[in-house]
Amino acid sequence: MDDSWTMEGPGTDVCEMGGLYGSNYSRQDDVFTCGPTAASALACKNDDGTTTCITNALGRQAIRFDSPTADSEDVTPREGEAIPLYVELEDDAMCETISHDHDQHWGGKFSWYRCKDGSELLTDQEIGDTFDTGSPAWTVQRSVDKGQPETVRVKTAAYAGT
Repeated sequence: MDDSWTMEGPGTDVCEMGGLYGSNYSRQDDVFTCGPTAASALACKNDDGTTTCITNALGRQAIRFDSPTADSEDVTPREGEAIPLYVELEDDAMCETISHDHDQHWGGKFSWYRCKDGSELLTDQEIGDTFDTGSPAWTVQRSVDKGQPETVRVKTAAYAGT
């Protein structure tokens, strides 16, 4: 994070409200998530009691707070492979994760990534199955206006961390 990020302070130790778990959005063991889902602490790092968490990667928004909890507790390792915090598709569309999917989608599928242009990336159910990583060029099923999805290539997949 640099000076272009908006940094807010929630005024409380968000981590005190829920344990420290390896972030699903980072390949690094020292990046974690904590607190309630509503806090949107997607990917956090602790530096001597000060914790900084990405809350909206494409919007360049984060929170920073003092966290004795993050200083004193161990991070429970992430289960499974890390997933991208956001992706850029071959047509430059930017798509980021969402925490809840309450919409209806084509063919009863789910969407855990929404794109800035209003389209969505579909999966049968699990967020980890959104991307077909079986070949060097990742692909995804993209739906526009809740229509039948098309297979498109992912240009860039971004994870939290250094």
